[in-house]
Amino acid sequence: MEFLHLGENHPLDSLHKIHISPRTNVASSALVPSGRLNQVRRSWDYKRGWVRAPLNEIVFNHRLTQQARNLWLWLAAIHPNAKGVSWADCEAALACCTTSRRNCLAQLIQEGFVSIDDNGVVTMHDPYIVYQQVVDEKIPAIRFEFGYDEDDEFEPIKELVEETVTLETIGDAIEKPQSKEKPKKAEMSADIIEAWNTCKPEGYSKMRTLSGKQLEAVAKHLKNLSQKPAEVKEFICAVCAGLNKSDFWSKKVDQTGRNFSAVFGYGNPQDTKLKNVEILFASGQDDVIVEPQAAQLTYEEKELMNTYDYISLELQKAKQRDNKNEIFKWQNHLDQVNQKLQKLNISLESN
Repeated sequence: MEFLHLGENHPLDSLHKIHISPRTNVASSALVPSGRLNQVRRSWDYKRGWVRAPLNEIVFNHRLTQQARNLWLWLAAIHPNAKGVSWADCEAALACCTTSRRNCLAQLIQEGFVSIDDNGVVTMHDPYIVYQQVVDEKIPAIRFEFGYDEDDEFEPIKELVEETVTLETIGDAIEKPQSKEKPKKAEMSADIIEAWNTCKPEGYSKMRTLSGKQLEAVAKHLKNLSQKPAEVKEFICAVCAGLNKSDFWSKKVDQTGRNFSAVFGYGNPQDTKLKNVEILFASGQDDVIVEPQAAQLTYEEKELMNTYDYISLELQKAKQRDNKNEIFKWQNHLDQVNQKLQKLNISLESN
């Protein structure tokens, strides 16, 4: 666990100026000795104004943009009892505009690290638990026509991820080596994503993945409404129809609340969230028409869509760094992918 400083001149009382030893400019890498790293020492002590952040889960989590990571750090530094905190303070600390801050907040919500209710209360969820929900996801190889090795595989580093192994979990693994629970959950997750992307109101964010906590929330709503897991598509589309009928959800809700987690909640929904979804479900139930999927995507089409996601992420990171060469390179790749998608009559909406 490492400590990172959030910044100086922050309006909160708990943040103070950075104290860093002067650096010496090094003109040549020849001054850096070769060999392994054995130890790190410090000549200074930690003081107030520092925020504690997990390295793999937040600091080096490349599923998030750098600005989104900084936003998480800013939120983590806010004391739960702090008064007078505003998004304007956040935007001043991050030196960004409101649109950028909302986009970063949407990333954190989509990844499951935070959730925000209608009253503007932000809840930060355990980053270790959230990260373990997506740590096994892989970004597929980029084909050779884009300048990458076809055999390369991009995946999160797992060596440093903290895992808790108990005798009970080991016993379960031995007794149930071919559990059917995961395939059932995977199938249900796919149905939820398909139904949401098909039926969601215009202006709401699409989904490409579903976290364990999001799946848990949907299961709770199904149980509350006496709906079967096999009826999850109809359930999701009924709630979406209710969103279209709701004056609040269709006109008044802020852009940061126009996503799946804001509607269904996260993990174990509270009574208020259960009641809200119940009202939306009842309102939209009569309008639901779930059309069967016209055709399954081929392997090449799915891979092209995944390639689009990866290049879009790299382009976004390049824009955050204002690296014009990288922006030009990734934009050129993205244009090529878009041309192929258009030929296949596939339209992708950005999250």
